[in-house]
Amino acid sequence: MIRECLNEAKILMALEEPDYRHLIERMLKHSALIDAADSRRVCDQILERDQRMPTALGKRIAVPRYISDQIDHNEIIVAINPAGLPAVSSDQKPVKILFLLLLSATTAYADVLAQCLRLLNDDAIKEELMKAKDAPEVYRIIQRWEQD
Repeated sequence: MIRECLNEAKILMALEEPDYRHLIERMLKHSALIDAADSRRVCDQILERDQRMPTALGKRIAVPRYISDQIDHNEIIVAINPAGLPAVSSDQKPVKILFLLLLSATTAYADVLAQCLRLLNDDAIKEELMKAKDAPEVYRIIQRWEQD
């Protein structure tokens, strides 16, 4: 399910953006669903939603999302940030793995979100993702986890 929404070009490695906004903006540049003209508006909506319901979940992960009936399928963009990014989370640990979900309101998007949360709840997988050398390795880790 994750693999249908993700490809290696949407896995960004060794990012060291200064803050959450810059990271989301950079990730949106890799979206096939959000054009440059809408990027700022989408980023603003993601951050506004995050203020109401934080998506930095603790354990060094964040899963921000944008849900719209204006997009026709789901897309995931992954960022691995080894230095960590300060974010408000229950454990106050910096975010190192971020899954940005761009979800179509007309699909079973809750299933995609649930699958991402299951994957990121696996501590061994998170460690593998943080140690991965490149995007193809991250993709293989996710693929192997989904096949198990």
